[in-house]
Amino acid sequence: MKTIHPHHNFQWKQNLHYALLIGLLSLSVACQPNHKPDNEEQKAEGGYENYVAETRRAALGDDWERITQANFAQMEGIRLRGDVIAGGLLQGSWYERGGSNVAGRMDATFYYPATEEVYSISQSGTLFKGALTGGTWSVQNDAINFNSRVLGVISASGTKRIIAAKTDQYIYYSDDDGASWTQASGSIVSGSSGGGKKLIIFSNGTLFYLQYASGSYYLYRSADNGVSWTTVQTFTSRNDDRVEMFSPYGTNDLYVLDNGTALYSLTGTATSLTAINTSMSLTTNAIYYLSGYFDGTNVTLYVVVNRSGLYKSTDLGTTWTNVSTLPSPPFNNSLLANPFVANTVYYGTIEFKKSSDGGATFASQNAWADYYTNTDKIHADIGTVTPFTKSDGTKYF
Repeated sequence: MKTIHPHHNFQWKQNLHYALLIGLLSLSVACQPNHKPDNEEQKAEGGYENYVAETRRAALGDDWERITQANFAQMEGIRLRGDVIAGGLLQGSWYERGGSNVAGRMDATFYYPATEEVYSISQSGTLFKGALTGGTWSVQNDAINFNSRVLGVISASGTKRIIAAKTDQYIYYSDDDGASWTQASGSIVSGSSGGGKKLIIFSNGTLFYLQYASGSYYLYRSADNGVSWTTVQTFTSRNDDRVEMFSPYGTNDLYVLDNGTALYSLTGTATSLTAINTSMSLTTNAIYYLSGYFDGTNVTLYVVVNRSGLYKSTDLGTTWTNVSTLPSPPFNNSLLANPFVANTVYYGTIEFKKSSDGGATFASQNAWADYYTNTDKIHADIGTVTPFTKSDGTKYF
């Protein structure tokens, strides 16, 4: 048993008295009404507001209230700015991380002779620019997802203008080398499926845009450097890749193949198509890739049907000859009859294919793997084959 000594008992009672006294003082303070320092409280109404004003300070000439409001507005802007995704469940500012300047396969390429620059859109929708030497490539815009098959570069009243289509299928143009873009006006539709198929530029500057949207094909024309577009013709109830167009290099002539049954043409400044053959013998409702060779007088047309059979016509589609079966299926937009050399036909697939006998036989220019030991060889996956002429007259692809 623990014994309590008298001295300890006295000390315990004294401590208890002190504790009770402190408790009563604390209770007294707690029961007082809320109170702010009385800097100005006794001098005017709105004492708390005056107290706040007196306890805030800013540099001479600055208004602390405006600064506070601006800070709150900035914070609110940060909170609201950014993408809203997942039906509004996720909101905020998003910043790109990871790799950039990643090209992959190039599906559209265009050469601008005035500056000897090459523009190209990768399969992922990024716009690149490079020199003819191939040593300098730069990303012109990777914030926009461009359609990888539609690209042109023209001179608009002395200004270089890039024309492209976004994945919303509308045509856009840029006069500052791809930094900013303006949506063209006109009747171009935005469908729930499909996309832009091809852009053709006449030597007189007229532009044509072929689009597939929601089960129909639309052919558009622009005579003002891509600023506005009008509908030339609509091909309704068509499956994808059933309508194709081709223009002989350096001419003002356009040929449109519709579903294997009809061939149309348009020349010069005409605004509508003319049917030149409506009872062709090609397989109907197939996939078509169209190209041709113009000797200055006559046109030889080449068409790949269902990515396999190559056909040729020398009478504007009245008769078609099955020239060969391709050794491998071509990629979209990659069939090209050499406009400078007759009977020479190219197409792109995993490897680059060439025929020197009018399409009867094809051979790979090199194996796709050769590039990885010799960069002078052709890289794998040829998305497009495009002819160009330099300002000094040199012709190349």
